[in-house]
Order: sequence, then C-alpha cells, then structure tokens
Amino acid sequence: MGQSKRLPDSVSFNLIPALAIILAAQLNINLFVSDFKISVAVVLLPVFSYLLSGFNLPVVTLLCAPGVFLFRSAYHWLTTDSWQGVLTAYGPEMFFYLVYGFSLYGYLRRRSLHKDYALLLPVLTGIDYLANLTELSFRLGTGVFAMEIQPRLILVALGRSLLTAALLAAFELYGFSLLKKEHAQRYRKLLLLTSKLRGEMVWMQKNASLIEETMNTSYRLYDRLKKEGHDPALADAALTVAKDIHEVKKEYGMILRGISEALDADLDKERMGLREICGILEESLQREAKAAGKEVRLTVELSRDFLVNKPYYTMSILRNLFTNALEAKEDGPVELSLKAKEEGGRWLVTVSDNCGGVPKEYLSEIFSPGFSTKINFETGAVSRGLGLPLVVDLVEHELGGRLTVENAGEGAVFSLEIPKQSMEVTE
Repeated sequence: MGQSKRLPDSVSFNLIPALAIILAAQLNINLFVSDFKISVAVVLLPVFSYLLSGFNLPVVTLLCAPGVFLFRSAYHWLTTDSWQGVLTAYGPEMFFYLVYGFSLYGYLRRRSLHKDYALLLPVLTGIDYLANLTELSFRLGTGVFAMEIQPRLILVALGRSLLTAALLAAFELYGFSLLKKEHAQRYRKLLLLTSKLRGEMVWMQKNASLIEETMNTSYRLYDRLKKEGHDPALADAALTVAKDIHEVKKEYGMILRGISEALDADLDKERMGLREICGILEESLQREAKAAGKEVRLTVELSRDFLVNKPYYTMSILRNLFTNALEAKEDGPVELSLKAKEEGGRWLVTVSDNCGGVPKEYLSEIFSPGFSTKINFETGAVSRGLGLPLVVDLVEHELGGRLTVENAGEGAVFSLEIPKQSMEVTE
C-alpha cells in the first residue's frame, strides 16, 4: 500500500524538473557528427540533485530519455511533415541520458555533491564522456574511437562538467552565505534576550532581599505577639506567614540560581563594541516599530568605538530608553539619537528623542519604582513602571555612574555619566 502511493508522488514531484531538462535539451548545437546534438540540459541533473531534497534521479532519468526523443521527433515532424528517420536520428540520444543519469546515480549512492570536491570535476567529466561515447557508438560503431573524435568528446565533457562544477560551487557559496546570515540573526536575538534577562535579574535579586526582610518582619511580629501575651491564634498566624515566606524564599532562590547558571557568568566576558550593540538594538527597534505600525530612525555618533565592559547591562540600559521613546510617540516617525564621547576619565552618553518630553511635574518621579504614565484606557492595564528604575539601578549600582533627564527640543534627553573603567574594556 505504502509503495503504491510513494511512486506516483515521486513521479509527480519530479515531473517539473524532468520537463525543464527536456525543454532545455531543445536548445542545442550540432557538432562534428550528423544529428549529434550538444546541449547543456544534462547539467541540470546534478544541479537538481544538489538543490532538491525530494529529487529522484532514476525517475527523472527515465522521464527525460524518452521525453527528449519525443520532443525532437515532434519538432522533426512539424518541420518536415514526416516521421521518417526519427528513430535513427534521435533514438541514440536516449542512451546518452540513461547512461549519464544512472552513472551519476551510482556515484551519488556512495558520495555527495556537497563533499569530495576534489573528485567532482573528474567524475562528472568521466560520466559525461561515457554517455557521449555510448550515444556515438550507436551512430558510428567502432568509428567513435577515431583520433579526430576522441579529443572532441573529452573537450565537450570537460566543458559541461566545468559549468556544472561552477554552478554547484556558486550554490554552495550562496547557501553558506545565507547560513552565516541566519546564524548572525539568531546570535543577535540571543544577545538581546540575554540582556533582557540580565536586567530582570537585577530586580529579582532586589526582590530576594525584600522577601528576606518580609520574612524576618513576620517572625519578629510572631515573637512580639507571643511575648506580649496576645491571642495565640494571631501569633500562630504570624508564624505561619513567616514559614510560608521562607518556603517562597527557598523556591525563589532556586529560580535565581537556575537562571544565573543558564546565563553563565562567563558571558560577561563577551566582547562587543558599542556600535555593534547599537546595531543589535536598532534591528530590535525596527521590528517593534513595525509591529506597532510606527517608523523609527536611530542615529549614532561616537567619538570612537570601544569594547564595552558589561555589554548586557549596557544593552539593557539603552534598550529601555529606546523602547520608552518608541512607546511614547503617538504620531509621526520616532527620531532617536545616541551620542557618546570620552571626557575626563568618564564616558558621557546621551540619548535624545522627539517624543514630546517628560511633563515637568513628573521629572522628579519617573525613576521611582512603580511610577508610570502608560495606561491602556480600553483595558485598564497599567505599565509596571520598572523600566527607568531598572536603568537607574544598572547605571548607578552596576556601573557606578549617574543618570539624569531633562527636556530639550521636541523631546527628552537622558544623560549617562559612567566611569571609563566601568564602561570600557581597558585591558
């Protein structure tokens, strides 16, 4: 049952490649022997074998051999109004395709067109020569071994094989280029994801301290209630809360350790330049802007590029500033500008936008945890307000710098002052 279904599927899938070869064979030239037509159609057999994963070489060969003969015979009948002599003129060419196709199939059962490049040219030349020799044997008999015939057969075989090898090499190079591009895109996405996780880890570690403090407060409350002779049930409730928080703390600690191990501390040794970080963030911004139906442009001006000391923290800082601007702008393109210059042992980095700035009454509050002006009036959802507080924490506590904000022009300007030894790899 399975076999009977596979064969028709194989034939139908390979019908188009076979038809392409048959049609390509109609473009030919006649060389040194009457009716011996040379075309580049046979080059498509190894090319399709390389490109198409479901390509069935024996099936295509069995379709091409009679197909080429029938097309040539039909053309002969259309131009001469006669079928006379078609078998003698075009029949031998069927053996050319049969020998070439099945010889190539025998080679591919043991080797791959993706490997053994040193063997590829001589093998293809040998197969092409053998197929031509077979066809001409039907046309000339032993005369095929004449000295004036053999060098020409070798040259034809070598020329077609060189073309085939060149095409396969081009496809290989193109495929490798695409693979490198795909790997680079995946790597950039991984870097961005890692920076997000690193940023969230800062808050998770802070929350771990808060959990510890809450647990201690609950235990002290239990101890006080017990010593002062309050309702024992109330004291037991305080103790239960302290125990539950302790369990939460243990589970939370396991989660923190798991994420830390997954991120791996050695990632901090990753070497990335500031311009490369900006490039990764720009790609991410473009995707976010497209999803939101917005347009964003980022310009970067550096007094010089340099390797960033803690690239994931830097990426998280800039990503939050860029994303905030993108979310704040309602109409028109978002214009973002990043400038960085070295001054007096510090790096001064400014991020400015054209998104309307921060209302004066909020300037002193925007770095406070939980503060947010972002609300969806349809759903009632409010932003958790942790983006800018996270930026402050990373700048001040992780990098030992300072972050300020002011309104200027059409938007806000965030200014970062970070010591050079914290910002730049100096070793």
